[in-house]
Amino acid sequence: MVKEKELDHLNRSQIMHELLLSLNIKGKPAHGVINEIAKNYDLHRRTVGRIWRQIRDQKKNNQVPINVNNKKKGSKARTFIPFDEKKFKSIEKAKKTSLAALCILDEQTNNFTFNDMSNVVHIDEKLFYITRTQQTFYLTPDEIEPHREIQSKRFVPKIMFMCAVPRPIFSSEGEMIFDGKMGLFLFSHEVAAQRSSKNRKRRESETKPIQSITKVHTRDMIVHKILPAIRSKWPPHLSKTIFIQQDNAKPHILDDDVVFREVATLDGFSFHLVQQPPNSPDMNVLDLGFFRSIQSLQHQKLAYNYDSK
Repeated sequence: MVKEKELDHLNRSQIMHELLLSLNIKGKPAHGVINEIAKNYDLHRRTVGRIWRQIRDQKKNNQVPINVNNKKKGSKARTFIPFDEKKFKSIEKAKKTSLAALCILDEQTNNFTFNDMSNVVHIDEKLFYITRTQQTFYLTPDEIEPHREIQSKRFVPKIMFMCAVPRPIFSSEGEMIFDGKMGLFLFSHEVAAQRSSKNRKRRESETKPIQSITKVHTRDMIVHKILPAIRSKWPPHLSKTIFIQQDNAKPHILDDDVVFREVATLDGFSFHLVQQPPNSPDMNVLDLGFFRSIQSLQHQKLAYNYDSK
């Protein structure tokens, strides 16, 4: 199959003249002319067909002169980066599992360069339910089936966390020198219990989840929990210019937030909030990897309150 390609103005004008010279008494190109022109110019027939439609529409409108030039602004043709098959084959197969893992081919030097993202911290929220309405247990005949009660299985208690994770770092010997675990932080607040129960006494402090997350809560989480955790755990040999990448959820704050900017340059650090590229699942490392692992582990533990570890 012949690939479609863009034509310069000269070739388009030549094709226009050949089409006009081949018109029959009905004002249409003679049978087989479009295919023949496409073959001569190494084009797909649809490319020649589009040029003919331009000519036809302009003739109907009595437009003079007929113009079939490319209407694209700027560059008139695609720029193709030369593909070096030898260098591509030299890359380890383990690094060619996805487009995101592949390197970027530099057009000028024809070398492979990588963005190791060593100064990028990914943050995202995750909603966890305290239990599931159905759970499978494999038990011996003499074991008692687990039993628990909640007020309504249609409204299972849930709570939101925010997680911060940069990429881990390994030494040349393969030893992990930085695990990248900044923390998993709870969107909650402390309230005094209104009445006594078997779990706590009246007026004793009780953890309650924040039901509706707003920009105020997101800002407080980043300023008072995420940034201090990064400062305390960040490896000293890495750059202190750190980009915190988040998705495009409405409750998220932007890099120009006044409160965030006041603390973004403390202790020699320079923090910047950046947005995840739209429709880019390769960049959402938390949803695709870390959260799925945590979710499977959370289902293996029975939580009875929001302070359960």
